[in-house]
Amino acid sequence: YQSVNKWLTRGPDRQASRLIKWAAVVLASVLIGMFLFSLLLRRQVRRQTRQLNEKTRQLELEIDERERVESALRRSREKYQSIVEDASNMICSFTPDFSLLFVNRAYAQFHGKKPDDLLGQSFLFSVPAEAHQAIVKQILSIDASTLSVSYEHQITGLDEQVSWQRWTTRGLFDSQGRVTAYH
Repeated sequence: YQSVNKWLTRGPDRQASRLIKWAAVVLASVLIGMFLFSLLLRRQVRRQTRQLNEKTRQLELEIDERERVESALRRSREKYQSIVEDASNMICSFTPDFSLLFVNRAYAQFHGKKPDDLLGQSFLFSVPAEAHQAIVKQILSIDASTLSVSYEHQITGLDEQVSWQRWTTRGLFDSQGRVTAYH
């Protein structure tokens, strides 16, 4: 560096040599600045990579937990469904307008139909018309303070014989306390 410096200061054009020195200093400063900036960027990238890796681990744990809960829920649903399907008692679920949402095999067999054939029909389809009003009144009395009601009513079977049945109907409610379905 010193030999170059002597050569630059001896030359005929000292102003040019000063300009070259200045450019060298500026270039060195820029290079040092770029080097320091790259160090800073590397540090930020490492920090953000660590943060992303931690978030990824957290998400993996949440996914594992969700899959475990979903699996348990699926097993519970299958168990519940098998109990309801295999029950010898008639079981059904219907909307607030009395449209059947679900019937078990015993319910369908009593009516001589397949479960899917009954869905959408009125819960009252096999009840003599003169009994509808009393049953509707009982069911509509279900609210947040009276969760279920039991009642007896006539029903027409496959052989067109009228018999009596005892039912217990329970309401299912949304978060505002409105009935969403009956079981």
